[in-house]
Amino acid sequence: MRAFFWLLLSFYISGVLLAAAEQRPLLVEETFLTVTIGGKNYRLAALVAKEAGSTGRLPVALITHGQSEPEKREQISSRSYFFLAREFARRGWLAVVVVRRGFGQSDRAAPHALRPCENGAYYASELKGQTDDLEATIEALGRRSDADASTVLAVGQSVGGAVLLDLATRHPEGLKAVVSFAGGMKSVAKPGASPSTPCKAEDLIPLFARFGERSRLPTLWFYAKNDSLFPPDYVRSLHEAYVAKGGQAQLHIFDPIGQEGHLMVGDPDGMLHWLPLLDRFLRDNKLKTYDPAPIQRALRDRHLPAPAFRVASSYDGRPTEKVLAISQSKGGLQLRFGGEDLTEMENAAREECEKVSKEPCRIVLRNFEAVPWDGDARPPSAPPSPTTTKGAQ
Repeated sequence: MRAFFWLLLSFYISGVLLAAAEQRPLLVEETFLTVTIGGKNYRLAALVAKEAGSTGRLPVALITHGQSEPEKREQISSRSYFFLAREFARRGWLAVVVVRRGFGQSDRAAPHALRPCENGAYYASELKGQTDDLEATIEALGRRSDADASTVLAVGQSVGGAVLLDLATRHPEGLKAVVSFAGGMKSVAKPGASPSTPCKAEDLIPLFARFGERSRLPTLWFYAKNDSLFPPDYVRSLHEAYVAKGGQAQLHIFDPIGQEGHLMVGDPDGMLHWLPLLDRFLRDNKLKTYDPAPIQRALRDRHLPAPAFRVASSYDGRPTEKVLAISQSKGGLQLRFGGEDLTEMENAAREECEKVSKEPCRIVLRNFEAVPWDGDARPPSAPPSPTTTKGAQ
């Protein structure tokens, strides 16, 4: 038995996990969706991702962004949320990131601006038009030959999360569940008002109660204790108001994540917390995700030393693309995730493992695949990186 246990975690990040390399390539389409709202057509910037080789219609994971600072709203891009799209595409979904009107390259002459709040009326001041965008997006996606709009999971960040809770109250056909990351809103003062005051934080509570009263869809809420916009006690008040009216909401408030918990959706430590809970939610609601049994069985059958097993067991909380290499004696382990090229990650993981452990190493896990232990220590190379196309619909 070796007298050492070695581990190296290597995480490559560009922006918010903007990486793309696959065992089966992802087909990534940067496009515009034409939606109809109030009898008028608008173009919404979008990114669509799915696994190559997928056939027929796929369930839709509809992903939308937060609000951002006013000066940054023109910079919002669907590509910035590719890290989320990739997770759902890898789980068998048609992942669609949509940019709402007034943000990024989506239609509207000026960047989206927070509207003034009147008499605590958060909904009238801010949400309706954005909810219209996403309801119309679901209708537009129903026209795609690769989209099964009868099964839609909606995923939103910050204001995007609140918009999706509102969307659930409209009962659009096909919407099955909502996942909200740090969901909520804030307001600005009404110009010329005397006194000029924004909505107070507590004014959001009755709005969330209204959401809970009008929807019975399962929802999943993620927050962190160091969220500067939505602290834990406030979040609990929103949740209590929602469920008191009959809404279904699983609330998870994590210990502080990163410098700003409001951004935990793309933080590697945040993903370590929420990814396993997301998969449990999907399984509980009979929505598409991967089968964990082969991975669990592969780790169990390797009879790893306890320290190695604890680290390897965190594999389900690491984002794709990811690989795990283990040395022949199982004393050396290399876990890599979020890399730009799966083949390069495999080679680097194996070579570094062999360099430190001084013995052959094998790739035993690749994304959601358990690689057979027997046979050649060096599995076949992965296919090339994803194909990106630009078009319009």
